[in-house]
Amino acid sequence: MAVKYGLPATGVMERQIDLAFDDNQLAVLLFGEFDQNLALLEQRLGVHAVAPGNVVKLSGAADAIAQAQRVLESLYDRLLEG
Repeated sequence: MAVKYGLPATGVMERQIDLAFDDNQLAVLLFGEFDQNLALLEQRLGVHAVAPGNVVKLSGAADAIAQAQRVLESLYDRLLEG
């Protein structure tokens, strides 16, 4: 996981992370059809999410990114359990 920090003109600490998921098939389920689940995260948490392959690139406010990361990792763990 790569993490970058920056302070944009808004003065709010922004963060960017890359989350990689090992199982490509589960990653597809996690992201949803046409990345609809990532779109919900964007809307509800105010983050930006892009998924090239099995990696999710999240950017936004540090606290929102941390919450999005927890949600994605938790859901992925549930998918692993079946």
